Amino acid sequence: MRRLVGLPSLTILLTLASSAPIAVAEDEGTGHATAPADMRVEVRIAIGKDGELPVRRHVLATVVTRPDRLVSLATHVTGLVEGVRVVEGQRVESGTTLLVIRAAPLEEALAKAKAAVRVAEAERARSSTYGLDAEEAELDRAKSDASALVAPAQRELDRLTGLQREGVGAQKALDDARVALEAAMRGERAAEEKRKALHERGRTTELARLEALVDQARADVGPAERLLAGTVVKAPVGGRIVGLAAIAGQSLEAGVTFATLIPDDGLGLRFTVSPTTAPDIALGAEVFVIEPELHGTVRAIAPAVDRDTGLLPVLASLDAPAAPPPLGATFEAEIGIGAPVHGVLVPVAALETTDADARVVVVGEGDLAHGIPVVVHARNREFAAVTGEGLVTGVRVVIEGNFNLPDGAHVVVLAPAEAKAPDAKEPAEPKKAPDVEPAPKSAPPR
Repeated sequence: MRRLVGLPSLTILLTLASSAPIAVAEDEGTGHATAPADMRVEVRIAIGKDGELPVRRHVLATVVTRPDRLVSLATHVTGLVEGVRVVEGQRVESGTTLLVIRAAPLEEALAKAKAAVRVAEAERARSSTYGLDAEEAELDRAKSDASALVAPAQRELDRLTGLQREGVGAQKALDDARVALEAAMRGERAAEEKRKALHERGRTTELARLEALVDQARADVGPAERLLAGTVVKAPVGGRIVGLAAIAGQSLEAGVTFATLIPDDGLGLRFTVSPTTAPDIALGAEVFVIEPELHGTVRAIAPAVDRDTGLLPVLASLDAPAAPPPLGATFEAEIGIGAPVHGVLVPVAALETTDADARVVVVGEGDLAHGIPVVVHARNREFAAVTGEGLVTGVRVVIEGNFNLPDGAHVVVLAPAEAKAPDAKEPAEPKKAPDVEPAPKSAPPR
């Protein structure tokens, strides 16, 4: 019941004739009618602003998966499942352990690979420190011994040559001395060649062979370590586990999928629209769900209608929500269509609608109420973009106490409205309260 200020206790009888509301107030004691000019009605108001409001259409959307975002989970090693750490439908964070393969055989393989490295390194060290160095020392001694024979043989040959010139030396002895010198010199050259061959061919080749063995042994460790690490399968991203097909004790082959991970951004919304509405929907258009609060973007529009429904399927991505909705859940959603519409932005509480008309009540000079028929071009849960004769920016519209308030009634403004119209220079972006269907000019929505 509307509260009238400064009048006796009254019973308010409200009737609706045509599209113009009429209020008649009767004194409970006398039954005399109260004229609008004599009314004092408490109201709350808001200020209308010039601006734009996005147009959105209402749809029913179902939560589905986006095939391009699904992650197949598989092991990199073949082995027995030691344990499964998740259950079907569980949501996991990135890095969560999902499954563990029995690691004992791979631990043994890694230990052998590391042991082979130690053996190869020890062999290289022994050859460098003892084997090849000892051989080199032996050849040095052999060369030194051979060189030591050359000098005495040369002196003996020189002595016998002198005697021969004096006519007292035997030719045979001279010939023998010459042969002995040549033999000593050949031994010296052979020892030097062996020593040089060790440096130029044998030592370098052997060290290179041993170094290659060490490198190969070390290279075998990396794959063994990776295989061992592959026994623990972790979630690459946060999401929900579906299609889990692994149990403890089961043998899994490397590369075989044992579950699918739906990433948090791998969910989508699927809805259908009529072929006449589809041209108004663009790729990238925003999609809103109010409860729970979800926001997405149109990613694909089917090129042909569904034969069973005659409607066009539309797929939208979903921004990663704090609490992902369950697959298959259906929600009321709204999708942006076309360009934002221009009008005077007023709170939806200011609208008073019938089956064929809509009006707002404005407060004019002297705080007198005046109803203005309006056309509702677009609205959301908070605001509506309307036009009407004499409706301009800055107008005071009644948002409480406006129902069937007659023209000419005096109003008492209680307080400014808590809701404020969006700034006229910036299109409204009410993600928490998205816009609904555009209102046909001939039949504004209730």
